[in-house]
Amino acid sequence: MEVLEIQAKGLKREFKITVPVADITGKVDAKLKEISATANLPGFRKGHVPLSLLRGKYGKQLLSEVVQRATAEAVQGLLKDRNLRPAAQPHVAISAFPDGKDLEFTLTLELIPEIDFMDFTKIEIERLEPVINEKAVEEAMANAAAGQRRHGPLSKARPAAMGDLVTIDFLGRLGDVPFDGGTAENQQLELGGGQFIPGFEEQLVGAKAGDSLTVTLNFPDTYPAENLAGKEATFDVTVKEIQERIPFAVDDDLAKAFGLENLDQLRTQMKENLEQEYKNVSAVREKREYLGILAEGHDFDLPQGVVEAEFEAVWEQVQGRREQQKLAKEQGATDEDEFEGKDDATLKEEYRDVAERRVRLGLLLSEIGTKYDVSLTQEEINEGVQAEARHHPGQEQQVFEYFQKNPDALQRLIAPVFEKKMVGFLVEMAKITTRKVAPDELMNAVQATMEQAIGKTEKKTATPKKKAAKAVKSKKDADKPAKSAKPAKAAKAAKAKKKETAEKPKKKAAAKAKK
Repeated sequence: MEVLEIQAKGLKREFKITVPVADITGKVDAKLKEISATANLPGFRKGHVPLSLLRGKYGKQLLSEVVQRATAEAVQGLLKDRNLRPAAQPHVAISAFPDGKDLEFTLTLELIPEIDFMDFTKIEIERLEPVINEKAVEEAMANAAAGQRRHGPLSKARPAAMGDLVTIDFLGRLGDVPFDGGTAENQQLELGGGQFIPGFEEQLVGAKAGDSLTVTLNFPDTYPAENLAGKEATFDVTVKEIQERIPFAVDDDLAKAFGLENLDQLRTQMKENLEQEYKNVSAVREKREYLGILAEGHDFDLPQGVVEAEFEAVWEQVQGRREQQKLAKEQGATDEDEFEGKDDATLKEEYRDVAERRVRLGLLLSEIGTKYDVSLTQEEINEGVQAEARHHPGQEQQVFEYFQKNPDALQRLIAPVFEKKMVGFLVEMAKITTRKVAPDELMNAVQATMEQAIGKTEKKTATPKKKAAKAVKSKKDADKPAKSAKPAKAAKAAKAKKKETAEKPKKKAAAKAKK
């Protein structure tokens, strides 16, 4: 085998490799002889089929297999002999295929950079221990009461208003022709709930029970049903009943709505939920703080091919989120648009920085794991696959088989598991100081850590609960932390036993569900 290095620039290496044709044909002939010993063709005794016939029947297949194996062996031999450690799967391009000629191919790869590790024992981390006071518990209970949906008959006759639950019949048409999914009877609809396409619910405001009216609107251009997307439609609507929202007081009835016996139980449950959720948020913040120190403390060249691949994956996610936010706006959502006012060039610059940070941290954690012999056990890998399988009830076996057959997919699946283990290992080496903080102060610290991670300097002063939602589940997440619960929704755990009430509107028909 002949090896010629044709490029050595930075982390990139390129080699031209030549395998003599005699090596290839020799291995093909050896395979043919193996086959001839048991070959059984009409007109020939077993084991006496001429090699020329076998070559015609099996030659191309065997040549392809031998070339594939020879290429892989040559690559592995080169990497081993020269002690090269690729950062990603090397690229092989065959330039000459053996047909009486030598096998020639080009091997292109990028190397894992040399990293000079900082002293991990000198890293200092402040661990914030949340203290849940009565004020936080009372706020959570008030939010839980405000979030309950209970409707009943109007206290006095009046037109429909936002927040009311109306029962309607409707028939939708394109021109004069009814369309599939555009008809329903006794449909319950909460005005302002965003169940139907934009403009439908708003046109029912002011109607009275017994009224018949015509609603005219355009389906969004992005509506999934192509025969309806962008089209003007009319709906003949009859309002049959109007119910108003009945507020919950913070009392035993509220506790019972969550499947608990009394207010004391609800208060205890709320406090426990808040403690766990803020503890999770604190852990995420600590992890991000540590990863930030780790990234800033190591400066080394990055394999640009790996960065580009990561950027393409990140950009695909960004494009998906842009489409989701566009659709949400068309449906009346008022949430902040993270992409507003930014063109593709600006966004690509921002998210390339995110991709570079992720690659830097990935290489760091991998190399530190190698240095300290930290890796995932088979049991930990299996737990990661089992956790994914639980998201696909009834298809667990197919999930296991998929990851068995797709090692790259398995690596992506267990990457967060390895990251969590590595960060836990490293944090144990750091100098940890603990400080008790109120929830507001914790969320301010989380926001500051997030802004630092994505390169922001200005500090925002949003309310703590909104901060929790944004900081813990940031879209532009350079460190890819594990998902965490939102402190603003502590009631979710308490609500686990609650049954769906009959008053809750069903998602249906002409707008979103019937497509």
